[in-house]
Amino acid sequence: MTELHAHARQIAHLQGRMARDQDFPVELLRCVPPDARRSPLLIVGGMGPLAGVQALQTALERFGHEREIVLLQLCSVPDRTQALAEDDQLGLPSALHHEVVEALHQGIAAAEAELETRHLGPAHVVVACNTAHNFVPEVIERNQLRDPPGWRLQSMVTCVSRALADTAGTGGQPVLVLGTDGTLKTRLYLDPLQSGGVRCVVPDTVAQNSLMAAIYQGVKAFDPDAVLHHGQALFRQLIATGSVGPEQRIVVLCACTEVPDIVNTLRDRGDPDVRDLLVRATVADPLRITLDHIGRLDAGR
Repeated sequence: MTELHAHARQIAHLQGRMARDQDFPVELLRCVPPDARRSPLLIVGGMGPLAGVQALQTALERFGHEREIVLLQLCSVPDRTQALAEDDQLGLPSALHHEVVEALHQGIAAAEAELETRHLGPAHVVVACNTAHNFVPEVIERNQLRDPPGWRLQSMVTCVSRALADTAGTGGQPVLVLGTDGTLKTRLYLDPLQSGGVRCVVPDTVAQNSLMAAIYQGVKAFDPDAVLHHGQALFRQLIATGSVGPEQRIVVLCACTEVPDIVNTLRDRGDPDVRDLLVRATVADPLRITLDHIGRLDAGR
Protein backbone atom coordinates (compact mmCIF):
# COMPACT_ATOMS: atom_id res chain seq x y z
CA MET A 1 0.00 0.00 0.00
CA THR A 2 2.92 2.32 0.75
CA GLU A 3 4.30 1.69 -2.74
CA LEU A 4 0.92 2.45 -4.33
CA HIS A 5 0.66 5.75 -2.47
CA ALA A 6 4.20 6.68 -3.50
CA HIS A 7 3.52 5.82 -7.15
CA ALA A 8 0.36 7.96 -7.15
CA ARG A 9 2.27 10.92 -5.69
CA GLN A 10 4.94 10.51 -8.34
CA ILE A 11 2.33 10.60 -11.12
CA ALA A 12 0.87 13.78 -9.65
CA HIS A 13 4.31 15.38 -9.30
CA LEU A 14 5.74 14.44 -12.70
CA GLN A 15 2.63 14.60 -14.86
CA GLY A 16 0.48 17.08 -12.97
CA ARG A 17 -2.63 14.91 -12.91
CA MET A 18 -4.40 12.36 -10.75
CA ALA A 19 -3.31 8.75 -10.98
CA ARG A 20 -5.55 6.33 -12.91
CA ASP A 21 -5.85 2.57 -12.51
CA GLN A 22 -3.96 2.06 -15.76
CA ASP A 23 -0.92 4.02 -14.44
CA PHE A 24 -0.03 1.14 -12.14
CA PRO A 25 1.83 -2.04 -13.17
CA VAL A 26 0.25 -5.44 -13.63
CA GLU A 27 1.51 -7.57 -10.73
CA LEU A 28 0.94 -10.98 -9.18
CA LEU A 29 1.10 -11.24 -5.39
CA ARG A 30 1.07 -14.74 -3.94
CA CYS A 31 0.73 -16.31 -0.50
CA VAL A 32 1.02 -20.11 -0.23
CA PRO A 33 0.77 -21.61 3.28
CA PRO A 34 2.90 -24.74 3.75
CA ASP A 35 -0.12 -26.82 4.79
CA ALA A 36 -2.68 -25.59 2.24
CA ARG A 37 -5.71 -27.89 2.23
CA ARG A 38 -8.34 -25.90 0.35
CA SER A 39 -8.62 -25.09 -3.33
CA PRO A 40 -6.83 -21.83 -4.24
CA LEU A 41 -8.37 -18.37 -4.32
CA LEU A 42 -7.54 -15.96 -7.12
CA ILE A 43 -8.56 -12.33 -6.61
CA VAL A 44 -8.62 -10.19 -9.75
CA GLY A 45 -7.87 -6.68 -8.53
CA GLY A 46 -6.13 -3.58 -9.82
CA MET A 47 -9.46 -1.90 -10.64
CA GLY A 48 -8.44 0.21 -8.61
CA PRO A 49 -5.12 -0.88 -7.19
CA LEU A 50 -5.77 0.06 -3.55
CA ALA A 51 -9.05 -1.85 -3.49
CA GLY A 52 -7.26 -4.93 -4.83
CA VAL A 53 -4.65 -4.86 -2.09
CA GLN A 54 -7.33 -4.35 0.55
CA ALA A 55 -9.18 -7.36 -0.91
CA LEU A 56 -6.00 -9.43 -0.55
CA GLN A 57 -5.63 -8.31 3.05
CA THR A 58 -9.23 -9.29 3.82
CA ALA A 59 -8.80 -12.70 2.16
CA LEU A 60 -5.57 -13.39 4.05
CA GLU A 61 -7.28 -12.62 7.35
CA ARG A 62 -10.04 -15.08 6.46
CA PHE A 63 -8.23 -17.90 4.64
CA GLY A 64 -4.49 -17.23 4.96
CA HIS A 65 -3.69 -20.49 6.77
CA GLU A 66 -5.93 -22.70 4.64
CA ARG A 67 -5.30 -22.01 0.98
CA GLU A 68 -3.11 -20.40 -1.62
CA ILE A 69 -4.27 -16.83 -2.18
CA VAL A 70 -3.16 -14.88 -5.21
CA LEU A 71 -3.90 -11.28 -6.11
CA LEU A 72 -3.70 -10.38 -9.77
CA GLN A 73 -3.39 -6.59 -9.98
CA LEU A 74 -4.86 -6.35 -13.48
CA CYS A 75 -4.48 -2.59 -13.77
CA SER A 76 -4.32 -2.78 -17.58
CA VAL A 77 -8.09 -3.41 -17.88
CA PRO A 78 -9.66 -0.38 -19.60
CA ASP A 79 -12.06 1.80 -17.62
CA ARG A 80 -15.26 -0.20 -17.16
CA THR A 81 -17.58 2.78 -16.71
CA GLN A 82 -16.27 4.33 -19.91
CA ALA A 83 -16.82 1.08 -21.81
CA LEU A 84 -20.43 0.90 -20.60
CA ALA A 85 -21.00 4.53 -21.58
CA GLU A 86 -19.74 3.78 -25.09
CA ASP A 87 -22.01 0.73 -25.25
CA ASP A 88 -24.94 2.96 -24.33
CA GLN A 89 -24.08 5.50 -27.02
CA LEU A 90 -23.72 2.85 -29.73
CA GLY A 91 -26.60 0.65 -28.64
CA LEU A 92 -24.36 -2.43 -28.85
CA PRO A 93 -21.07 -3.68 -27.35
CA SER A 94 -18.31 -1.23 -28.22
CA ALA A 95 -14.70 -1.98 -29.15
CA LEU A 96 -13.73 -0.92 -25.61
CA HIS A 97 -16.28 -3.39 -24.23
CA HIS A 98 -14.55 -6.24 -26.06
CA GLU A 99 -11.16 -5.01 -24.82
CA VAL A 100 -12.40 -5.25 -21.22
CA VAL A 101 -13.69 -8.81 -21.73
CA GLU A 102 -10.47 -9.90 -23.44
CA ALA A 103 -8.25 -8.35 -20.75
CA LEU A 104 -10.22 -10.05 -17.97
CA HIS A 105 -10.27 -13.43 -19.69
CA GLN A 106 -6.58 -13.45 -20.60
CA GLY A 107 -5.54 -12.16 -17.17
CA ILE A 108 -7.52 -14.80 -15.28
CA ALA A 109 -6.30 -17.61 -17.55
CA ALA A 110 -2.65 -16.57 -17.21
CA ALA A 111 -2.86 -16.17 -13.43
CA GLU A 112 -4.73 -19.46 -12.96
CA ALA A 113 -1.97 -21.27 -14.86
CA GLU A 114 0.55 -19.99 -12.29
CA LEU A 115 -1.29 -21.38 -9.25
CA GLU A 116 0.74 -23.92 -7.26
CA THR A 117 -2.11 -25.80 -5.56
CA ARG A 118 -4.46 -26.57 -8.44
CA HIS A 119 -4.34 -30.22 -7.37
CA LEU A 120 -6.57 -29.25 -4.43
CA GLY A 121 -9.42 -28.36 -6.78
CA PRO A 122 -10.55 -25.69 -9.25
CA ALA A 123 -9.65 -22.21 -8.07
CA HIS A 124 -12.27 -19.83 -6.75
CA VAL A 125 -12.00 -16.60 -8.75
CA VAL A 126 -13.36 -13.32 -7.37
CA VAL A 127 -13.30 -10.22 -9.57
CA ALA A 128 -12.84 -7.40 -7.06
CA CYS A 129 -14.53 -4.77 -9.19
CA ASN A 130 -18.29 -4.44 -9.14
CA THR A 131 -18.61 -2.60 -12.44
CA ALA A 132 -16.54 -5.33 -14.12
CA HIS A 133 -19.32 -7.79 -13.29
CA ASN A 134 -21.21 -6.36 -16.25
CA PHE A 135 -18.61 -8.14 -18.38
CA VAL A 136 -18.23 -11.26 -16.25
CA PRO A 137 -20.92 -13.37 -18.01
CA GLU A 138 -18.92 -13.19 -21.24
CA VAL A 139 -15.75 -14.16 -19.38
CA ILE A 140 -17.54 -17.15 -17.83
CA GLU A 141 -18.86 -18.17 -21.25
CA ARG A 142 -15.31 -18.26 -22.62
CA ASN A 143 -14.11 -20.29 -19.64
CA GLN A 144 -16.84 -22.88 -20.16
CA LEU A 145 -15.34 -23.71 -23.54
CA ARG A 146 -12.49 -25.40 -21.65
CA ASP A 147 -12.88 -29.06 -20.71
CA PRO A 148 -12.91 -29.11 -17.77
CA PRO A 149 -13.03 -25.43 -16.73
CA GLY A 150 -9.95 -24.60 -14.68
CA TRP A 151 -11.68 -22.24 -12.26
CA ARG A 152 -15.02 -21.23 -10.75
CA LEU A 153 -15.92 -17.55 -10.81
CA GLN A 154 -17.86 -16.53 -7.71
CA SER A 155 -20.16 -13.64 -8.64
CA MET A 156 -20.30 -10.86 -6.04
CA VAL A 157 -23.65 -9.78 -7.51
CA THR A 158 -25.21 -13.21 -6.94
CA CYS A 159 -23.79 -13.54 -3.43
CA VAL A 160 -24.94 -10.04 -2.39
CA SER A 161 -28.41 -10.45 -3.90
CA ARG A 162 -28.99 -13.66 -1.97
CA ALA A 163 -27.59 -12.29 1.29
CA LEU A 164 -29.57 -9.05 1.25
CA ALA A 165 -32.77 -10.75 0.13
CA ASP A 166 -32.48 -12.82 3.33
CA THR A 167 -31.66 -9.90 5.66
CA ALA A 168 -33.20 -6.79 4.06
CA GLY A 169 -36.27 -8.10 2.31
CA THR A 170 -39.72 -6.58 2.14
CA GLY A 171 -40.30 -4.35 5.16
CA GLY A 172 -36.65 -4.38 6.18
CA GLN A 173 -34.11 -1.57 6.20
CA PRO A 174 -33.74 0.22 2.85
CA VAL A 175 -30.56 -0.53 0.92
CA LEU A 176 -28.62 2.49 -0.31
CA VAL A 177 -26.83 1.33 -3.47
CA LEU A 178 -23.56 3.23 -3.94
CA GLY A 179 -21.83 2.31 -7.19
CA THR A 180 -20.34 3.84 -10.31
CA ASP A 181 -22.45 5.41 -13.03
CA GLY A 182 -22.04 2.21 -15.05
CA THR A 183 -23.16 -0.06 -12.22
CA LEU A 184 -26.28 2.00 -11.56
CA LYS A 185 -27.17 2.55 -15.21
CA THR A 186 -27.03 -1.18 -15.99
CA ARG A 187 -29.01 -1.94 -12.79
CA LEU A 188 -26.42 -4.57 -11.96
CA TYR A 189 -27.58 -4.84 -8.35
CA LEU A 190 -30.92 -3.06 -8.52
CA ASP A 191 -32.78 -5.63 -10.62
CA PRO A 192 -31.83 -8.75 -8.62
CA LEU A 193 -32.31 -6.97 -5.28
CA GLN A 194 -35.73 -5.57 -6.17
CA SER A 195 -36.77 -8.95 -7.55
CA GLY A 196 -35.95 -10.34 -4.11
CA GLY A 197 -38.23 -7.81 -2.43
CA VAL A 198 -35.45 -5.48 -1.24
CA ARG A 199 -36.29 -1.75 -1.06
CA CYS A 200 -33.46 0.13 -2.79
CA VAL A 201 -32.42 3.79 -2.70
CA VAL A 202 -30.09 5.37 -5.27
CA PRO A 203 -28.41 8.80 -5.26
CA ASP A 204 -29.84 11.62 -7.35
CA THR A 205 -27.65 13.22 -10.01
CA VAL A 206 -25.97 15.69 -7.64
CA ALA A 207 -25.21 13.03 -5.04
CA GLN A 208 -24.00 10.61 -7.72
CA ASN A 209 -21.58 13.23 -9.06
CA SER A 210 -20.15 13.61 -5.56
CA LEU A 211 -19.81 9.84 -5.26
CA MET A 212 -17.95 9.58 -8.57
CA ALA A 213 -15.64 12.41 -7.48
CA ALA A 214 -14.97 10.62 -4.18
CA ILE A 215 -14.12 7.46 -6.13
CA TYR A 216 -11.99 8.91 -8.94
CA GLN A 217 -10.55 12.10 -7.41
CA GLY A 218 -10.37 10.58 -3.95
CA VAL A 219 -9.69 6.86 -3.55
CA LYS A 220 -8.29 6.09 -6.99
CA ALA A 221 -6.08 9.20 -6.82
CA PHE A 222 -4.97 8.35 -3.25
CA ASP A 223 -6.24 11.70 -1.92
CA PRO A 224 -7.95 11.21 1.49
CA ASP A 225 -8.92 14.89 1.74
CA ALA A 226 -10.84 14.60 -1.54
CA VAL A 227 -12.49 11.43 -0.22
CA LEU A 228 -13.65 13.34 2.86
CA HIS A 229 -14.83 16.42 0.95
CA HIS A 230 -16.80 14.65 -1.77
CA GLY A 231 -18.00 11.87 0.54
CA GLN A 232 -19.58 14.36 2.92
CA ALA A 233 -21.19 16.18 0.01
CA LEU A 234 -22.70 12.86 -1.11
CA PHE A 235 -24.38 12.05 2.18
CA ARG A 236 -25.49 15.61 2.88
CA GLN A 237 -27.22 15.68 -0.50
CA LEU A 238 -28.90 12.34 0.28
CA ILE A 239 -30.18 13.76 3.57
CA ALA A 240 -31.24 17.08 2.01
CA THR A 241 -33.32 15.37 -0.68
CA GLY A 242 -34.91 12.96 1.78
CA SER A 243 -33.34 9.91 0.13
CA VAL A 244 -32.21 8.88 3.61
CA GLY A 245 -33.35 10.26 6.95
CA PRO A 246 -30.75 11.81 9.27
CA GLU A 247 -31.66 9.29 11.98
CA GLN A 248 -32.72 6.45 9.70
CA ARG A 249 -31.13 3.03 9.87
CA ILE A 250 -30.03 1.91 6.43
CA VAL A 251 -27.92 -0.72 4.73
CA VAL A 252 -25.12 0.83 2.67
CA LEU A 253 -24.31 -1.49 -0.22
CA CYS A 254 -20.73 -0.82 -1.33
CA ALA A 255 -21.43 -1.52 -5.00
CA CYS A 256 -17.96 -0.22 -5.92
CA THR A 257 -14.77 -1.52 -4.31
CA GLU A 258 -13.73 2.04 -3.47
CA VAL A 259 -16.84 2.73 -1.40
CA PRO A 260 -15.70 0.91 1.79
CA ASP A 261 -12.71 3.27 1.90
CA ILE A 262 -15.06 6.26 1.55
CA VAL A 263 -17.33 4.98 4.34
CA ASN A 264 -14.37 4.28 6.66
CA THR A 265 -12.95 7.75 6.04
CA LEU A 266 -16.28 9.39 6.85
CA ARG A 267 -16.78 7.28 9.97
CA ASP A 268 -13.33 8.32 11.21
CA ARG A 269 -13.09 11.93 10.05
CA GLY A 270 -16.54 13.05 8.98
CA ASP A 271 -18.56 15.81 10.61
CA PRO A 272 -21.01 14.66 13.31
CA ASP A 273 -24.11 14.58 11.07
CA VAL A 274 -22.51 12.32 8.47
CA ARG A 275 -20.56 10.26 10.98
CA ASP A 276 -23.63 9.57 13.10
CA LEU A 277 -25.60 8.40 10.08
CA LEU A 278 -22.88 5.95 9.05
CA VAL A 279 -22.22 4.70 12.58
CA ARG A 280 -25.86 3.52 12.65
CA ALA A 281 -25.70 2.07 9.14
CA THR A 282 -25.04 -1.56 8.28
CA VAL A 283 -22.32 -1.75 5.64
CA ALA A 284 -22.67 -4.54 3.08
CA ASP A 285 -19.29 -5.21 1.45
CA PRO A 286 -19.69 -7.51 -1.59
CA LEU A 287 -16.16 -8.86 -1.26
CA ARG A 288 -16.65 -9.93 2.36
CA ILE A 289 -20.07 -11.41 1.53
CA THR A 290 -18.50 -13.41 -1.31
CA LEU A 291 -15.67 -14.67 0.91
CA ASP A 292 -18.34 -15.77 3.42
CA HIS A 293 -19.97 -17.72 0.58
CA ILE A 294 -16.67 -19.45 -0.22
CA GLY A 295 -16.32 -20.30 3.48
CA ARG A 296 -19.74 -21.96 3.40
CA LEU A 297 -18.71 -23.95 0.33
CA ASP A 298 -15.61 -25.09 2.24
CA ALA A 299 -17.91 -26.34 4.99
CA GLY A 300 -20.04 -28.24 2.49
CA ARG A 301 -23.01 -25.84 2.78
